[in-house]
Amino acid sequence: MDAVLQLQLPQRLKAIIDRQVAEGHAPSEADFLREAALRYAEHLDAEDELLAIAQAGIADAKAGRVVLIETPADAEALFQQTMAQVRANLAADAA
Repeated sequence: MDAVLQLQLPQRLKAIIDRQVAEGHAPSEADFLREAALRYAEHLDAEDELLAIAQAGIADAKAGRVVLIETPADAEALFQQTMAQVRANLAADAA
């Protein structure tokens, strides 16, 4: 069951929504706001995921789990190692 939410919008925001509906970017004000809320929720989830990834990286660095890349050869070796792991993971997923 859908929930009903009533709110007051600043006139500037209301005008933006009205224009988007008039230009056919959304079938109605409610649809526009529903899509905007969904996109914002997805944005917040993505921020949480990025924060978790960054925190994991910081923890790895603090624990000494790092790879120094000092030369182009180091970069190439890391790339090859990473791609080999990606291929192995894809093969395992396919099996």
